[in-house]
Amino acid sequence: MEAKAKSGATAPKAASKDGAPEADADTAAAGDEAAASGTDSLEHLKPFLFAGAIIAAGAILLGALLLARRN
Repeated sequence: MEAKAKSGATAPKAASKDGAPEADADTAAAGDEAAASGTDSLEHLKPFLFAGAIIAAGAILLGALLLARRN
């Protein structure tokens, strides 16, 4: 059993050395995908941002009109 444990302990080290470039490529691909998904989410939020800006502008105009009528 000790022989298996020793050989098993060295095998992951060798695999991690061989897998290191792949891990870097996977990390880079995940970063690119995260950047793309961030852009996609902004595209999905644009209608809500525009609607919020229109509502805010309307509230400011309404407030200005109410203040003008009061004075």
